[in-house]
Amino acid sequence: MKNLYLLPLIIFFISCEKNDSSSNLTIHFNHTDNSSNSLELDSTSYLNSSSQSYTVNRLWYLISDLKLHNSNGELVDIEDIHFVDVNNRETMVIDYGTIEEGIYNKISFTFGLDSSKNVDNQYVNDSWHSDMFWPNNPMMGSGGYHYMKLEGTYDTINQFYNCHTGPTMGSDYSFNVELPIDFNTNDTEGIMLNIIMNVNNWFENPNNFVLSSNGIMMNMGAQMQLKQNGQADVFSSSVTYSGNLGR
Repeated sequence: MKNLYLLPLIIFFISCEKNDSSSNLTIHFNHTDNSSNSLELDSTSYLNSSSQSYTVNRLWYLISDLKLHNSNGELVDIEDIHFVDVNNRETMVIDYGTIEEGIYNKISFTFGLDSSKNVDNQYVNDSWHSDMFWPNNPMMGSGGYHYMKLEGTYDTINQFYNCHTGPTMGSDYSFNVELPIDFNTNDTEGIMLNIIMNVNNWFENPNNFVLSSNGIMMNMGAQMQLKQNGQADVFSSSVTYSGNLGR
């Protein structure tokens, strides 16, 4: 009989544990032009600030140290290194799962790999190793990995550009990104956090970047220009709620 009296209490405590304020978090990587239209590979022409018409045929990149920041100053580690291939939708989504209760006000990451991570053949077991490795030779540096491969045509279909960013001459051109966000896990069961890359802004602010067929893997000036543009306004964020709102 004593066990029967305890049963309602057990059910009550289980219910309380399930009725927490945690939420499921999904992160989406989105890619747009200056008009906030979704990036179209191959078929659509864009115009940069140097009045060059260009297409995007390939966009691969690495981000690292992806973290969420809450209002108490605590950090939530989302992913150590993430590879994005705009032609592969699976790489553009991180299903993080349950995130702890709280108010979150910032997301941060490193674009590329900083010098502590960008070590030659460090990630041979990762699927992106062969696509993103950086040459190890006196002309280009001591190996490691590209940060980004942005490729396409410009002005005519016969002129190709390759914006390959990485550790040119052994220098570190990775950079940190911090984006404001605003969500409270009390408000919803599901949170979709969008990290948005405006591809055209790689070529605009503060540097007018002129596309060329010469490539930039040995061009330290071009690497710095793209780093500065990336730090300025290439990235933004937005939050969408889903599931049971206002619970």
